Parts: sequence; C-alpha cells; structure tokens
Amino acid sequence: MSCCAFYCEEKCVETYIDHIKNVLKAWSSVKSYYKKPLNRVVGAYNFDPIAIALTLHDIGKILKIYKIPRYRYMYRHEIIGAYVVYKILHDISNDLAITLSLAVMLHHEPAIIGAYMGELGERYLTLTTLRSILENYSDMLVIDEETCNIDTLVQELASLKEVAEMRDKIFVVKKTLYNLNSNILDIIETMRELILASSVGSPFKLNVLRNKVATLLHMLAISDSIGAYIGRRSKCKKDNDEGTWIIERIREGAEPISIDSFMEVMF
Repeated sequence: MSCCAFYCEEKCVETYIDHIKNVLKAWSSVKSYYKKPLNRVVGAYNFDPIAIALTLHDIGKILKIYKIPRYRYMYRHEIIGAYVVYKILHDISNDLAITLSLAVMLHHEPAIIGAYMGELGERYLTLTTLRSILENYSDMLVIDEETCNIDTLVQELASLKEVAEMRDKIFVVKKTLYNLNSNILDIIETMRELILASSVGSPFKLNVLRNKVATLLHMLAISDSIGAYIGRRSKCKKDNDEGTWIIERIREGAEPISIDSFMEVMF
C-alpha cells in the first residue's frame, strides 16, 4: 500500500514517496545557488532545513479526508504540514520552527486566498474557522490505512539521504499523525503562535520575519513545482501539461538553471 500525494479525482497517480524524491532532486539541483542566502536567513545547521520542509510539506495529504475530492479545498493539507514541521523542530530552534512552518503553511497561498476563502465566503482565514473545520471533520483526520502504510512511508522517508541527520525526528512523524484528531486544540494553538509571530510586534521585527519566510517559501515553491511537474505530467487529462505559472517563469529564465537542466537532473 502506497501513501498518495496526488489524485486525479479519486485515482492516485503519484505516490507520496515518489513526489518527495522528485522535489528533493529539484532542490538539490539549485541548492548550491541558494546555500548562502539560506544560511543568512536561518543560520547554519547540521541538517538541511529546506530538505526537512520538503519531505513533510505535503504530509497532510495522506489523511483520509484528502482522499475525498469535495473536501480538498475545505481541508487545507498545508496546515497539517506546518504543524508537523513545527513539532519536530521547535525543540531545536523555535525561530527556525516558526519560519519554516510559516513557509510550509503558505506553499499553496493562492489556493488558500482564492479557492479556499472563496468557498467559505470570507476575506481571511480565522482560527475560529480553522478550528470549526478541524473539529467537524475530526473523524477523517486519520491516516488512510486502506491505502497508506504509515510504517513503510516513515521508513522510506527516514532512509532518504537528504534528511539523514534528522532521521530520529522523521520517525516521530508517525506518532504526531496518529494523534491529530485528539490534538486539535494543539494544532490551533500552534497556528495561533505562527500567526502572532508574523503579525504582532515592531515593524522591523515583522519585516525581518516576513522576508525570511518569503526567502524560504521561494525555495520550497520552486522545488515543489518542479517536482510536481516532472512527476505528474500526462497523468491527469484535465491538467495542463505546460505546468503552473512558476514553471512558465522558469522557462523564461527566472531561475539559475533552465527547465531542460532540471529535466536532465530529474531523469
């Protein structure tokens, strides 16, 4: 049983581990260009923060609720990804945990602002709305064990060389996911901390944090977009195989390597 990262309607067309391998390959192809800005933004660690974020950014997709098409906009998998990243990093560095979790939470920002908020008929994503959604669908905030063997997935993720230094932390992910629907208040409190950190304080403090998040978000979005483009082309008839606007910008020369160079690295 393979945990899924991408569905075409109800059919899984890309497994979670395949998607993560693809996004990590994409990141490795540009990492050398971004290493200095990354160290300036978050400092130097004995592990790669972007690789950790990429490994877990879509972890909310392996829950039962995401398998049901009509719930995919209402339930935002990024919230669970941000929560899991925060839980495994906050005891190492709370600043890093906040910054990286915010980047994970925003890696599909257009979907949150557009389709999601439009569906709810609200201008902002509030904690009360988020809590209501999580509580109303708590029975589906569980691993889809019919199609996802979490033990196998955690073993596969922990074996990735890009996160070798954080292997013990990756194994903690299983416990965090198993306790989601009994820890909704903790999820809300974590989101509250992330929102307060990015919205309350001096203008200087907020500008520094927001610039850090924007820098990390760029690295996540580029790697995720390339990985998804490579892994999902021609697998869903309703999708445009030309890729997202990020892919279009890369074709126009927005990144240090070309789309063809990405393709060579990926294959």
